[in-house]
Amino acid sequence: MYYTRCVRGEISQKNLIDNGDDTVSDENSGLTWQKTEGELNSWGGAIEYCENLTLGGKNDWRLPNIKELEAIVDYSKMAPKIDTVPG
Repeated sequence: MYYTRCVRGEISQKNLIDNGDDTVSDENSGLTWQKTEGELNSWGGAIEYCENLTLGGKNDWRLPNIKELEAIVDYSKMAPKIDTVPG
């Protein structure tokens, strides 16, 4: 079981903006991320969680692919490796 973080949009480079609604937008990529970890899920449960998520007034969330996840990794950190500071 792993924690789930959902995404919406397409991919590019990272420039994070806190939207103030538990979402973070990457201005370069056009992706909007769930700001905090969601539920602890299996693979199938994570897909279902994202597909049923309503957050920031949007309901078209999905599970990110590996390239999208790599875009938010901060390799200078040990834990957490996900960049948690927008801007």
